[in-house]
Amino acid sequence: MKTASKLSALFVALAIAGMGCSSSATDPGDGNPPEPGNAYLTIVGDSNVFMESGWTQKISVRYHDGNDGALAGAVDFSVVGNSNGGTISSPSSVTNSDGQASIDVIAGAQGEAAFTIRAEAPYADAVEWTIAVSAGDPPLPPLDVTGRYTVTSDIDLVSGLPGTVGDVVNGFIDMTDDPYDPATWLIDVVLDEVNNGTVVSVVNSFRPALDGFLNDLLLNLAPNFVHNILDIGDKFGQVSRHFGVVSTLDVHPSSGIEGAELAATHTMTGMFFSIDSNRYSYAMADLGLQNQADDDLSFRMENENKVFIGEHSFNMPYGAMLLVALDDVIIPMVDPYASNLGDLLADSIDCTTIGQQISDYVGFGSPSLYEGACQLGMNAAAGYIEDQVRSLQGMDLTLSTGEAKPMDTNTDALVDVLLNGQWTGNISYFGTPAPLSGATFRGERQALP
Repeated sequence: MKTASKLSALFVALAIAGMGCSSSATDPGDGNPPEPGNAYLTIVGDSNVFMESGWTQKISVRYHDGNDGALAGAVDFSVVGNSNGGTISSPSSVTNSDGQASIDVIAGAQGEAAFTIRAEAPYADAVEWTIAVSAGDPPLPPLDVTGRYTVTSDIDLVSGLPGTVGDVVNGFIDMTDDPYDPATWLIDVVLDEVNNGTVVSVVNSFRPALDGFLNDLLLNLAPNFVHNILDIGDKFGQVSRHFGVVSTLDVHPSSGIEGAELAATHTMTGMFFSIDSNRYSYAMADLGLQNQADDDLSFRMENENKVFIGEHSFNMPYGAMLLVALDDVIIPMVDPYASNLGDLLADSIDCTTIGQQISDYVGFGSPSLYEGACQLGMNAAAGYIEDQVRSLQGMDLTLSTGEAKPMDTNTDALVDVLLNGQWTGNISYFGTPAPLSGATFRGERQALP
């Protein structure tokens, strides 16, 4: 037996006598001491180990007696043959309470190898593992995230609409929510434009019978009016609650952010919205605005699974987008001959007939009086709603942070996609912030010119 083995046996005997049994990494386990002719080593698992360059693989052996009882002691391990840089984590390991001892085999960083690991213990025959290391795939270079990305962000106002937006939606509802609507709404609008207290009093004295009479007339003259107004309100609600921002994200080496290797410039270039699953996109110029840019944002790649974008903000042209959606998309869907809400109301309601019918019913005031008030009322109602939409220009979108997973889709070591992006931050409506929730994004690398 080797001198090293004798020294190991002496060490074990001293440890057992002085410290008792232990299953720690430095003391023998709870087994019996080995005896000549009654000690064995058995490999746990397969004796043939296949690895790739750079891999680490644990191997274990059990030290036991002829009755399979655990033996306490230290097992010595050694590398036999040319390992091509391979090594073991420790030259010895103390058995645990079950008699097992384990070490790690560490393959060389590159290239193939074939060698043996030998385990020895007092009074036991040595056992060996055959280790085969293949070269494996060459290590991939680190991902390069620098470059320009087209970023599409989806924003969902799941917590509700900001104040004036809700008022606009309610304005459409007001046209249809009374029992005699749209007649009740129309008479209210007409009376608001009649600058004569006597006329207003006389007309109101005939209500609600007048409302019912006029409503029957309106439903005959404009049978689709209620459906159309409700349809406009529904489509407007879709746009106001869920919309998107198109932007470019330029990631570049940092020159002005202390301690940061990377920085970014984020530029808003457009917005989009969907109505009944159909998407409509507009550049900032289409909204009568210029692109907005936020420079020198902090940007870091924590690892090959996560990137972070630092805090920044945009003044989002929310009102401009809603007005374009209303005038350019929603209203022409309902009335192909109308380009704004005033046109749609004028096409839907015949003020000449309405004026004549009100005059005849109440027997007071000329038909032209009510006709003119009807026309003024239509314009005032349309103007009121559109003015409310325009007032939404002061909405700020603050993006506190962005987080995404970088993906190299073609193994060229360049990040091609920023996947599963999530924005955190606030939407501020005239200085009142609300948490931004349901805001996601995806970035795709732009091809080099």
